[in-house]
Amino acid sequence: MIGTIKAKMQPLGRVLSLLFVSVSLTFLCLVPSLQASPEQEAVKPLAPRPLEIKDILAWKSISSAQISADGKWFAYSLTPNEGDSELVIKEVDGTREYRFSLGEAPRNLYDLIIISDDSRRVAFMSYPSFEETKKLRKDKKRIEPRASLVELTTGQKTDWPGVRKIAFSGESSHYLAVHRLAPESQEKDKDRWAGSDLVLLNLQSGQEMSLGNISEFAFNRSGDWLALVVDARDMAGNGLMLRNLGSNELQALDSGHFFYKNLKWDDKGQALSVLKGRQDDRYEDKLYGLLAFKFEKNSKQPQKIEYEPEKDNTFPAGFTLSPDFTPYWLDDYQALAFGIKQPKAKSSSSASPEKKEQAEKEGSPAVRPDDIDESGLPDLILWHWQDPRLQSQQQVEEVRDSTFSYLSLYRPLEKKFVRLADDNLRRITLGRLSDLAIGRDQSPYELEFSLTGASYQDIYVVNLKTGERKLALKKNRWSFGLSPDAQYLLYYQDGQFFSYELATGRSFNLTAGLPASFVDEDDDHNVKLPPDMPFGWSKDSRYVLLYDGWDIWQVEARGQKGFNLTGNGVKDQIRYQRRFVLDQEEKGIDLSQPQYFLTYGEWNKKQGLARIEAARKMVKLLFFEDAQFNRLLKAKKADRYFFTRETDRDFPDFYAADAFLQKSTRITEANPQQKEFLWSAGVRLIDYVSAKGKKLQAALFLPAGYEEGKKYPTVVYIYERLSQNLNRYFLPTANGFNKSYYTSQGYAVLMPDITYVLNDPGMSAVWCVLPALQAAIDSGVVDGERVGLQGHSWGGYQTAFLITQTEAFRAAAAGAPLTNMISMYSSIYWNTGTANQPIFESSQGRFTTGYWENPEAYIRNSPVFHAQKVKTPLLLLHNDKDGAVDFNQGIEYYNTLRRLKKPVVMLEYVGENHGLQKPANQKDYTVRMKEFFDHHLMNKPAPEWWEKGLPYLKLKDHLKERVKQLKNNSGNR
Repeated sequence: MIGTIKAKMQPLGRVLSLLFVSVSLTFLCLVPSLQASPEQEAVKPLAPRPLEIKDILAWKSISSAQISADGKWFAYSLTPNEGDSELVIKEVDGTREYRFSLGEAPRNLYDLIIISDDSRRVAFMSYPSFEETKKLRKDKKRIEPRASLVELTTGQKTDWPGVRKIAFSGESSHYLAVHRLAPESQEKDKDRWAGSDLVLLNLQSGQEMSLGNISEFAFNRSGDWLALVVDARDMAGNGLMLRNLGSNELQALDSGHFFYKNLKWDDKGQALSVLKGRQDDRYEDKLYGLLAFKFEKNSKQPQKIEYEPEKDNTFPAGFTLSPDFTPYWLDDYQALAFGIKQPKAKSSSSASPEKKEQAEKEGSPAVRPDDIDESGLPDLILWHWQDPRLQSQQQVEEVRDSTFSYLSLYRPLEKKFVRLADDNLRRITLGRLSDLAIGRDQSPYELEFSLTGASYQDIYVVNLKTGERKLALKKNRWSFGLSPDAQYLLYYQDGQFFSYELATGRSFNLTAGLPASFVDEDDDHNVKLPPDMPFGWSKDSRYVLLYDGWDIWQVEARGQKGFNLTGNGVKDQIRYQRRFVLDQEEKGIDLSQPQYFLTYGEWNKKQGLARIEAARKMVKLLFFEDAQFNRLLKAKKADRYFFTRETDRDFPDFYAADAFLQKSTRITEANPQQKEFLWSAGVRLIDYVSAKGKKLQAALFLPAGYEEGKKYPTVVYIYERLSQNLNRYFLPTANGFNKSYYTSQGYAVLMPDITYVLNDPGMSAVWCVLPALQAAIDSGVVDGERVGLQGHSWGGYQTAFLITQTEAFRAAAAGAPLTNMISMYSSIYWNTGTANQPIFESSQGRFTTGYWENPEAYIRNSPVFHAQKVKTPLLLLHNDKDGAVDFNQGIEYYNTLRRLKKPVVMLEYVGENHGLQKPANQKDYTVRMKEFFDHHLMNKPAPEWWEKGLPYLKLKDHLKERVKQLKNNSGNR
């Protein structure tokens, strides 16, 4: 190995020249010394130690953060990499804090942890412990969540076992509804019904009421009404019930031998809708109609609306209202939206004798397709060249296709059914009102999209009173939604943004007169003039906020005027990247209120938060520092704000602050144990120039205990652009490579930027990574004789390719790599069922044509065609069920390298997809990769599995022994 990098590109007629290199020190933070107080001098604290797998498994992350409406309480889930989650409820300005086990809970708990609107209580769902859950799954037993209610003033907790849903009564918060699981015997009953007990707890009096056979429930927004669907055995007592929570009166809005489902209140809580179904002997599926209610002021009884499709000769024959679509009121209460679909007909063999006799009289065929026993069918899938979607994609999307519902309306005043969607115009976007909508027809371009990834659509204006359509835009690629008043559609074409006025059919160019480009110049995919994504419409529909990649522009809906709202983006090389949505119910951006944006320094990697008052044209940069601020939340009824701040060594804990994010107080501490471990000593920002003359950067993370002037073994981790991770906190994880784990173990880690030249994705990595590595070596940190390379998926491809072009790396680990661009091009991305061709021509592959038009480019960038030049030991990961990069890609490269007698080991985790999901596999892969790099870069003994391999008959014993060792080293975890 040599300290200076040399690229082996002579066969390609290129010589890598390293041009300008400079290094800037961004942040250096050494581990602080620990000073004991006089009374503690006798007991010296333990010195920090390197992270091990057992420590990583205990590392926690924060999720499902929620704030009470008054901003006085903060609740969140604290979840370790392996083990039981914990609910933490903290008083923001006080000292009270409650902690409860959540067990082996789902990662997303937003619907399972709720704070009452009066800020007095928290309800949550918890699950059996990690170990109990493993046993239940092994024994194939049902996992039953538990519901709990916590009084925030006292911390008192009340529990209910076997619960499927919880909810407070809207804004009033006077009640808690606890919906119990049905008994397992009920679920196994052949005449299964959906109802189960609902416990209604009066939070003022403490009284509980149990209501039986409830399948669905919903409080209205104010919490004055509770709607209930009853679904009992043999339909005894089925109906839609309404409880007045003020008077406790219960009334039946509708009842009978029917099935009711998909209950929904409107946003204001003044109208209700539900499906009403019945069984029909002709169909396996139930047939549904619509039931709706509107609550008028000063009226004791709601207005009832019922739509029965079978009585409407304008309703399409052979269809029913879809149970896979929840009907809802439009905001002006002039129409209800619902879906329609074709129910599945019963086979004649299952029909009643009377129906069979009737069919014979009507001359129906003696044997119908549904009558054929499926066991006698051929096992055939027929692939046709004109299929708009591959058969494999249709299989993956079978459930989506079978539940697809054609959007339709019912207009109660006119008593009129209006069908909006059909097989061509499948996608309809409704506004909040019931006059005009947008329809998108992709059918003329669906086949081309399936082949090349070129995505187009014809856009129509749809009259919601008649269903009539008018073509608005032909072959449009980018559209961004309706204005809140549904008068305008925002779209992009040929480098310009336009608004389309639905009522008149006029288009207005919004950007032609502005001194800025709204083309995303940093997008290096094979797409012509891609846009910088807009922020969206203002609440009053008068303006749209656009983004030029740097600044925010406020532009009138018809484009008469527009101005730069921020002003300093391009000038100071600061990107206003993202708007924080603080009101999840917002209908457009409220420019009368302050808006908060994430800012990013392109060349210094600083991040910050900006507060923009559009009405006053005021921009205030609240933070801009060597950190990241990725979360911002606001209390619903108070000016209390909560944000996260992270650096390369500081976990993204939450801070509470005022509207200007000042006077902040940290309110979480997810991983206080971090001080016990060695951590990266800081990070440097490396400036360099690619072999193509492009200015780029890389993040160089220093090893723990770094000493100036000493050179360290280094792992280069690659994907695409990665320098933006300079101030990111990498949570320690045990699933392959992890920056925090490796720097704790004494490695430096380099993450460079890679930008692309079309038709040269592999060579682009060479042109960018090698200059970055040379710059890092020149910084004095990286030992050029001990450098490893690692990447997964696209990063795995670039890893596999780089080692065919250079001897700069002593060892490389490629996870799930593409290795033969020709065979990969026409393979299938099994997770979606689509071909890889669109990915190659319009997305990450960055080729401009298929391989038959430019075979040299495909061969030039394929690792397998240059395998004979590999001199770097390679650890290859490829799983047999990889649905992103076909398993054969790993097999091709492994067999080619093996044939050439190159040092390669392939790890295949049986049954795993593109990434590892089974914890045992994750840990095994992490340990093996670390052993691999330790041997080659730290001169540690080679593991036997690398040096000699393993006979298949001895593999199971080997795995058992390693699991035993890992458990012993992990404290029997």
